Amino acid sequence: MDSQSVNYNSPSLVDSHSNNHSLPFEILTEIFSHLTSDGPLQLRHVLFVARSWYNAAVYSPNLWTAILIDREFYLRCRDGWLAHGEAFIRCCFTRSRDLPMTISVKNQDETAQDEHLTGAFLSTVIGRLLGSVDHCHTKRCKALTWTFFDPDFDVYAFRTIFPSQLDMLEYLSLQDFVSSGIELAIDETSSALQFPHCPNLKEVSLTDHSETEISRFFRDEDLERVEKLTFGNTSIWMSYDTLCISRYRNIHTLILRGNGVHMSDGQGYKDWVAGGRISAYLPRLKTLLAIGYIPRYILESIKAPDLISLRLEMDEEAHHTLGTIPTTLLATLHSIDISFRPLPTSSWVPLLQPIMSKAPRLSHVFVAEWMKDDLELEDWYRQLDVFCHYL
Repeated sequence: MDSQSVNYNSPSLVDSHSNNHSLPFEILTEIFSHLTSDGPLQLRHVLFVARSWYNAAVYSPNLWTAILIDREFYLRCRDGWLAHGEAFIRCCFTRSRDLPMTISVKNQDETAQDEHLTGAFLSTVIGRLLGSVDHCHTKRCKALTWTFFDPDFDVYAFRTIFPSQLDMLEYLSLQDFVSSGIELAIDETSSALQFPHCPNLKEVSLTDHSETEISRFFRDEDLERVEKLTFGNTSIWMSYDTLCISRYRNIHTLILRGNGVHMSDGQGYKDWVAGGRISAYLPRLKTLLAIGYIPRYILESIKAPDLISLRLEMDEEAHHTLGTIPTTLLATLHSIDISFRPLPTSSWVPLLQPIMSKAPRLSHVFVAEWMKDDLELEDWYRQLDVFCHYL
């Protein structure tokens, strides 16, 4: 069935004679839930199969709680589907009743590369699809993912689309936010633009996020409640990255995600030094996960007096942070996890020795099974009084 011909507010006119249409409502709902992992748009394929299928799809609120606006959605809108898209968004909010919502706006790289999907067009689509929705619906947003394509527009879009306070928002993921040139709030009394007040925010993920000291998009009082922060950078790590991390002072878990070994570390280090060697004091941090390569000066800026667990993972190109862990992160460690996937050489072994020997409270080490033989050849390793776990 061509999605452009579907009326989302009309009942099914077809009743199948297949035995499948007699399945219980609950079982059909469970089956259909597997179609909606990326949003309920795929339910258009079942609306006209049988009346029982239509009823299960339309009258199961949990199937309509995710809205995904991505490249496929934009392309459909470009082809004249915008009115249908508006009807679909309204159906999602209406049929989900009062359940919490997940909203994802993904302006991915391949979207930007399409000459037909210009910034002006994307702005028009977002404005029409979400801008006309009443705040009584958008206030139910529990998880929000937003990839910026035009920070000026996107910041204003938040004010239009969402109410001034999002009490249900717990999970937030932002990518490619740049505050430069945008009039953001400098203090709580400023009338400039800010992200809606979200007093129950628990987890935040930021990728290539540029938010300086004088242009703050979030309120400090909201960030102080966050328990888990993921911070990713695909370019140069700068002093304002540390400054941004430092605002999440009560997090228990910090995930740092790098993107290869950068030859520009020197530039980032100079910026960090010039900025006064800014540090991020995180008194409640228990777990630090470093994925890919993270520069030493960034790790040195993390002050975590109660850090217990350190985990290191390789990125897709086998870059890792084993050689850049500063001793300042080792004093309170109880466990280290370096269960890398197989590497062609054992060059990682001498990188591990100073980490393990300078962690006085270390009691558990988690390594991959393939690492066992290389480690057991080392005298220093056999002399360590720790429990080794081979994964």
